[in-house]
Amino acid sequence: MTASDIVSIRRKVIVKKLHSMGKKGQGSDPVAMIIGLFSVLIIAYVAIALLSLTSSMTTGNVCKDYQNQITQLNGQIAGLNSQLAETNSQLQTCSAEYNNLVEQNITKKDFEDIKGYFNITQIQINTINSRLDQINQNYYSTQNLLVNQYNFSVALNFVLALEFLSFTFLKNEFAVVAIEWVNKKKKARKKKKDEER
Repeated sequence: MTASDIVSIRRKVIVKKLHSMGKKGQGSDPVAMIIGLFSVLIIAYVAIALLSLTSSMTTGNVCKDYQNQITQLNGQIAGLNSQLAETNSQLQTCSAEYNNLVEQNITKKDFEDIKGYFNITQIQINTINSRLDQINQNYYSTQNLLVNQYNFSVALNFVLALEFLSFTFLKNEFAVVAIEWVNKKKKARKKKKDEER
């Protein structure tokens, strides 16, 4: 059942209740029904506005910390990307020097030096790649948490709006049921007192 189905069912219930209220002795005065309908719409509009304001305030405060964290993580990613680019350029330079030395006569010491630089550069690249993977995982987990909290906030506000509307339209029936219950209790007490006499 979708949200539009729920809203259409609520509308049908409201129309039936308004129609039945007109038949039950509150008169079939169209002006009174229109005034009642307008007052219900105004109350619903104010309630929805308050709920959306509350939602935006709550979401804004909760999201600000995550937005700051995402900005910080983006800065770290940019720094690591620049380090990775620098390290890659060093690796290319070392590879070019290695190829030049291979073409020429090289000594064993030169070869070992180049091999050492190459190994250090490769280790740096692996370290930066692992750090980038960790930052990406943190970024996506933060983003998923933020999206989940936003979805929960929207769902909660929708449920609260539906509950508020149902209470607004059904409060007269609650009052009638409460009055009938009190009257039954009074009659039962009166009957007990009459029987005791």
